[in-house]
Amino acid sequence: MKEVVLAAPISNVVQLGDKIRNYSVDVFRFLGAIAIVVLHTIDSTDFPPLFYLFLKISTRWAVPFFFLISGYFFEQDYRSYPEKALSKRLKNLIGVFISATIIYFFINLYIGYPLSSTLSLYALTAGNYFHLWFIGSMIFGYLTMWFILEQQLKQITLICIIVSFVLLILATGSYASILGLSGLDIRFARHLAAVPFLLIGFLCARNKITGTISWPVAALLALLGLGIQIAETFYLQIQFGLDPVSHDILIGTFLFSFSIFCLSMAIIKIKDNILTRWGRNYSLLIYLYHPILIGSRHTNLHFFIGDYSLGWMRPIGIFSLCLLLIIMIHRFLPLFFRFANGTVWK
Repeated sequence: MKEVVLAAPISNVVQLGDKIRNYSVDVFRFLGAIAIVVLHTIDSTDFPPLFYLFLKISTRWAVPFFFLISGYFFEQDYRSYPEKALSKRLKNLIGVFISATIIYFFINLYIGYPLSSTLSLYALTAGNYFHLWFIGSMIFGYLTMWFILEQQLKQITLICIIVSFVLLILATGSYASILGLSGLDIRFARHLAAVPFLLIGFLCARNKITGTISWPVAALLALLGLGIQIAETFYLQIQFGLDPVSHDILIGTFLFSFSIFCLSMAIIKIKDNILTRWGRNYSLLIYLYHPILIGSRHTNLHFFIGDYSLGWMRPIGIFSLCLLLIIMIHRFLPLFFRFANGTVWK
């Protein structure tokens, strides 16, 4: 479809028919992929304790950010054709899930994981590798959001539903110990995680909220959200002995990730470039397949010069190698690229 570039000063958005692409969002997709790789690859032995903790906490915005932008762009399609909007996304997610499950099935066999865990009921709903819960959560989130939206509820009711899900996620996740529910499986909170973020993104698009928040305000709110996360982490560690790097979602995570989401919408001077294309085309694949490199003895970059560890280079090395491999596969093995991102099943 022919691209129609909108007039300045909104130089980073391109209109494709009745749809608009915001290139700054693509940049933040790329940054989100980097944050996830950092989160999964840094080691406590490579950094001073407080800096290691800061890195772990400050990269927690990425997965909620992807939920938020998914809900935001879903609103555009839902407004025109609700059923098709849902079925399109479910087909995409199921295709991604099938491909990732097949690939990690063979990875697990190579590693030596028992088939009972690889083919368990949980693996069939939330993935057979530690990070694939994201896809199952998205599928559940879209189904739940679509059902809620089809009830034609008032906006105040939708806000109450969002708050209820937020409280439920916190109560069954990091704050379970405070409520005496420490025996709960954290996977339950993860399965619910997409619902409130999808709905928040959806309501932001419907009410055009992101356009009212400037980038300085969004940046300040992000710092506030990060500060709240840090304070929560220390509180839960001191009062309840919880591992400070074990939290997926805290109260501050909602403000932190929402502020990053608003920041991605507020920066309007980014044109299409190599980073936007990488974010648009490869961020999902980086998320899905970077753990393969983490587990490879050839890319576990933990080496020393004397007593000085260069393990801090691990995230840089794994991210760069992962991006390079995906680009090469996209260029020279297009069929496998389509299989890896799930589009081969369409």
